[in-house]
Amino acid sequence: MPFRHLQRPLKPWERLYLLLNRPFMRRLLWIVAALAFLAPPLYGLLDRDRRGQTEVAAQSLPSALQDLERAIGYAGFIHHFKNAILRPDEPAYFDRAVESYEAAVAAMLRIQRLGLQIDQEIDISDLRGTLKAYRERIDLARDAQQRGLSIPEIDALVRVPDDEAALDLRRVHTQVQTAIREWQTAQARELRFQTILLSALLLLLASVIIFFQLTSRAAEQERRRRAEELHSRMTTLGQVTSGIAHDVNNLLATIYYALDLSMSEELPEKTRNFLTSARKAVERGQSLTGRLLTSTRPRRGAPEVLQLSNLFLDIEALARPQLAETNLDLQLKLEQPGLAALCDRGMLEDAVLNLVINARDAMRDAEQGHHITITARALDRGELRGGRRQELIRAEAPDAPKFDTKRRYLEIVVADDGPGMPEEVRERALEPFFTTKPGKSGNGLGLSMVHAFAIGAEGDLRIESEPGLGTVIHLILPQGQESDMVANPPVAAARPGRIVPEPPRAAGSAAPLPPRTTPASAASAPAAASVEAQAEITPGDGKTVLLAEDEDPLRALLTATVASAGYRVIGAENGSIGLDILLKDPSAADIILTDIAMPHLDGFALAREARVLRPDIPVVYLTGYTGHAEAGRRLEVEGRMLRKPCPPEVLLDALAEALATSGGGSGGGKDDRPRDWDETV
Repeated sequence: MPFRHLQRPLKPWERLYLLLNRPFMRRLLWIVAALAFLAPPLYGLLDRDRRGQTEVAAQSLPSALQDLERAIGYAGFIHHFKNAILRPDEPAYFDRAVESYEAAVAAMLRIQRLGLQIDQEIDISDLRGTLKAYRERIDLARDAQQRGLSIPEIDALVRVPDDEAALDLRRVHTQVQTAIREWQTAQARELRFQTILLSALLLLLASVIIFFQLTSRAAEQERRRRAEELHSRMTTLGQVTSGIAHDVNNLLATIYYALDLSMSEELPEKTRNFLTSARKAVERGQSLTGRLLTSTRPRRGAPEVLQLSNLFLDIEALARPQLAETNLDLQLKLEQPGLAALCDRGMLEDAVLNLVINARDAMRDAEQGHHITITARALDRGELRGGRRQELIRAEAPDAPKFDTKRRYLEIVVADDGPGMPEEVRERALEPFFTTKPGKSGNGLGLSMVHAFAIGAEGDLRIESEPGLGTVIHLILPQGQESDMVANPPVAAARPGRIVPEPPRAAGSAAPLPPRTTPASAASAPAAASVEAQAEITPGDGKTVLLAEDEDPLRALLTATVASAGYRVIGAENGSIGLDILLKDPSAADIILTDIAMPHLDGFALAREARVLRPDIPVVYLTGYTGHAEAGRRLEVEGRMLRKPCPPEVLLDALAEALATSGGGSGGGKDDRPRDWDETV
């Protein structure tokens, strides 16, 4: 298969740094540095026996030389040889001469062997030849005595000049002293070499440590700079888009309820069709704002332990229809059985589908590439702590879950052999609204949504791409364990931009995705009780709703919508006016329906103050966008939170349920049923 994991085009020294900074190379370099540091003492330890033997040999050479001199000198071989000649009546001198000769030969061989042990060659051939000549004359003198020759005759027959033997012995003595000096010089030279080598190795080790410290610090600073820059852009964009989304959702809600009220009248079929098309356009607008908000802030969703073997089957079923009209080949491969991820199922499916659709569009537009592959594998902890960690582009957002390198992670890799990305595109790939798709075929939210999902899931994202060589996206997620199933029980969560009657769409794609079935968790006992209680209550039933909404047109339409279900509605332009109404008469309303972002007094503060006056009054929130700051305050007063523009039937059901479950000041029972229009924070 023509797939490869790509590195961004770098300079040679940068490529060398990335190579050296890989986990296995870092470990290898540290091992080499440690071995280099330990090599001299280890070598000394292993060479201790040899050095001990050479020291013994060097120390033994003088004594061996003395033994040789005694065996040859005036009390040795030559002395006994002369006495044997001069004293024919004492034949024992011949035997003593032979013994001294053998002792001299043994001493010479010992000197030669000791010299070799200290790497010095001592030449004893001349002295040995001279002594051998003496030895031959012993037998000759013994035979002459037996034949009755006189002492002068025997002496003349076997005489050998002593000067030759003395000179040969002096040469051996000089060689032994020279050998000892050479050995001492070599020992000093080896000691100096080991000292220099150890110093060089220590310098090398220090250089390696300094290199890694400096380069790691520089890489970390660069990564943090990029992360902070990305986070700053995302934060600024998030603040802008959240305000825009709030206002747009208010406008959409106004249009939505106006359309709904209009459709409740008797209208011609053609007019009704126009209104239906307009309503669907409003729903798509709400979906777009939901995706926009998701792309600018991490969302954890409802994490659960997902077996990737099953998930891959679902992803394949959803992805193949997106490639039906192309000649692209899709392959999914799970490298390790039993892998499980801990994240929101729907968000993960959307993320992978976004990546597949992006790859499809890139290859289709460029008319290059034929293959898309999706693989999953477990990550080693060293891959996150080492050099690979430096390539991660995770923005260290203060409100994002922290990336824990002590945890086990996996990666889902979506790779293609398409046109790839140039560097300037790769640097901006995660920015919302940044797109390279021609015309109006893309909105630039796909990768930013995937990145936001990865951060919210306590994971990360890595992009590898090079022009002409394809793109590889690494989606890094925490692995799911059995303990996570208890800590994070699977629940269905509302997903931004999900319009119930319409098939879901992947960000950046104009084509709807195939319908998906998401298993719903069983309703809890309080939820079941609320359903039964709700069935006994007539909608509205004369109850009074305090409606706090600062948008006048929207407040008017909400009033009409709620009143159409039999409720009495008291309108308030903001939370402060709504609170004044309750201060005058705490029993003026049976339930509060409030917007959250309002001047003077917001919806959370209104609910909190209202509970002081009426501990049992239920609350239903409406919001165009909440955000994490409001999510923390939401815990002060429990209540359903509906995203604008929610369908009228959803709004009326929420009011009826809140009234049915408001007993003893609970403000509404806890209901874990999936609600597509609830705002999850």
